Amino acid sequence: KLSLNGAEILQKLEVAEAEAEKEAEEKAGCGTCPPSVIFHPEYGRFMIETTPSGPYGGYTRDLRCVEANMRVRREKIKKFTKPGEIYSTMTTYPLMGDGDFATPSYKPNGPVAKSQYVPDELINPHPRFATLTENIRTRRGSKVDIRVPLFKDKNTKKGESQIHMDAMAFGMGCCCLQVTF
Repeated sequence: KLSLNGAEILQKLEVAEAEAEKEAEEKAGCGTCPPSVIFHPEYGRFMIETTPSGPYGGYTRDLRCVEANMRVRREKIKKFTKPGEIYSTMTTYPLMGDGDFATPSYKPNGPVAKSQYVPDELINPHPRFATLTENIRTRRGSKVDIRVPLFKDKNTKKGESQIHMDAMAFGMGCCCLQVTF
């Protein structure tokens, strides 16, 4: 299940990072890697955005720093996950919106996203994310309406032709690795 405690982990990480900044620590990897990482709230309550504390260098060799920096990020987050939780870097959670997919479990059709698939509690508790969701829905005059053609094979149920998604969480809840120099 998708764990919705990213905001709680983020608070613990911010405290830990503030303490770690007092000590200038060297990180594994090439000697030009940014020395630490910064954690930010992200749209989904299950997400944590991380960035290096400084830019990577402008040389091809600096790409070697990305993997080492990602390893540091995972190690720091892992310290605050609960037993049985896994910090994943999948682009999207494949069962999001399908039945009882999150823990803790909440019902869909909340007042913010008004989604028939995902609960409002999936949205990070920081006010900007719920406000963004509600403002976009209000300006559009309707919910998000994403329809993706379904790849059909022998296991596809008859009558199914598309995947329907009706909330910003299906797009804003996706993850990626972006490297900027």
